[in-house]
Amino acid sequence: MSQTENEFRAPRTEELAPHFPNYQILSLIATGGMGAVYHAVQTSLEREVAIKILPVESGNDPDFCAAFAAEAKAMARLNHPNLIGVYDFGEVEGMLFIVMEYVPGQSLHDACNGSAVDPGEVIRLMTGISLGLAHAHQHGILHRDIKPANILLDSHLQPKIGDFGLARPVDAQFHAGETIFGTPGYTAPEVLEPPHAMDQRADIFSLGVLLHELLTGQLPGDDPRAPSGIPHCDPRFDAVVRKATHPDPQQRYHHATEIADALQKISTIAGPRVLRTAKTAPTRRPIAPAYPRPPAEKSGFGKLLVILVMAAAVVALIVYRSKISEKTGPAPAPVAENPPTAVVPAPETPATEPEPVAVTPSPAEPEPASPLPTPPVEPDPVASHLPPVDPAPPPGPKPKFDVNGFFAHARSVMLKRCEPEILKHHAALEKNLAGFQREGLGLIQANLEPVYHDAGGRELANFIAQCEHNGHRLGKELEKPLKFKKWLVELHKQYQETETRIDETLKTALAEHQKTYLHGLNLRMQPLRDAGDPAAAGLIQAEIGAVNEDPEYFARLMMDAAGTPDDGL
Repeated sequence: MSQTENEFRAPRTEELAPHFPNYQILSLIATGGMGAVYHAVQTSLEREVAIKILPVESGNDPDFCAAFAAEAKAMARLNHPNLIGVYDFGEVEGMLFIVMEYVPGQSLHDACNGSAVDPGEVIRLMTGISLGLAHAHQHGILHRDIKPANILLDSHLQPKIGDFGLARPVDAQFHAGETIFGTPGYTAPEVLEPPHAMDQRADIFSLGVLLHELLTGQLPGDDPRAPSGIPHCDPRFDAVVRKATHPDPQQRYHHATEIADALQKISTIAGPRVLRTAKTAPTRRPIAPAYPRPPAEKSGFGKLLVILVMAAAVVALIVYRSKISEKTGPAPAPVAENPPTAVVPAPETPATEPEPVAVTPSPAEPEPASPLPTPPVEPDPVASHLPPVDPAPPPGPKPKFDVNGFFAHARSVMLKRCEPEILKHHAALEKNLAGFQREGLGLIQANLEPVYHDAGGRELANFIAQCEHNGHRLGKELEKPLKFKKWLVELHKQYQETETRIDETLKTALAEHQKTYLHGLNLRMQPLRDAGDPAAAGLIQAEIGAVNEDPEYFARLMMDAAGTPDDGL
């Protein structure tokens, strides 16, 4: 551990708040010797962001400050779906800071967990990573620390390259005696031999190491065999890895896009968009994304196409019925489909951020897991995701105002505001269930004879599977034979109490948004009355009544729109 890491103390959120009046500092999400990352909201735009604070020592170095400003400006010009965006930078109280996109997800390091990944999924991931890195290279920026911990997966498991903390211009010169930064095992050999002029091929070496690791679960330095000799994957990967990690930079790929092209030639079938990993080739087990997805959910372009087709169908139906109703009278409100919406958790507790260290030729221990700042999930704005208006149209004149369209828009706006709280709630339930499973297994091993450990573990696993199917909720009581184990029943009760507190936190948050929703309804209702459209005003009044009469109405509305189970709320 370096001296800087020993001395650096991440400021508390209340200490940081006065220095960022335009932001609401929510929580510390990661810390390490290279700085600390906070989850915040840019109040003027109501935009979630991640703020990275560097140690004071960095701000005391004029050369570092000048380089930091130049690199931050260069990175802010980057715009690619596989790169985390940079919004702002500056200095407060001697501490340099940078404001970035916030993505509540997990790193590739955490997702893979030292396991091999299905080759089709490797092609998809590495293609996105290579194209994102190529975009940075085209704008003259080197990353210098490509590794799984610095690759984030969003809600759709799309990779995003983060933590450009070691970024340098492509033409930067490095001299003898200069500190060498990077991560052991991923750093190109020429980086260890200054003086030198490092270019994009050093990042390409790291890409080759990453490709080898995803295919095999091993670093090339730990297992130098070709990828096909470890998990028995397609031998065509061997040539790509071999060229990308060639010791001589002249023999490597010169551009990151060449790696993407080479992988696409191996296979055009990228496999399912659910990350799958395996310790060995014969048994590949699926691992969940940052948030579990409902079984029926589609993904990628296919999902988008289905949503657009559904939306078009609903709009056409509304137009058709509106024309018919001019002759036949008012028609009932159309029933819209309500497909689930994918969600991703935000980090619940601060975690230690893995950091680059001074590289030496000797092997190093594996890096720790690291949550990185990742961008917020935007709800699908398509109105067909939202439930139809509940109140039936009253008899009498047909509304002149498009009430259904107004409700769809209003609920879509509210969903954007409520979804971050819903995501956090879902993540907390998932974490709570995982804690119960972990402690439950410990109690089984502590209270049962070894001969019964496997049976007890299977019984608990079956119960956990049912809970996962029911929205990661624990249920009211344990089922047989678990309910006869008093120590497990007591543990279940403790975690149920935590689950109740998690629900209450969401209710409190949604109650504030409910006030905004009612305010918007009232603002629209009165002008409709004044304009002589009592039918439309009556429908809005009925919606206001439904919200006021049922304390859970608005919460269910938002949970349904987000595709999240609301059992127990």
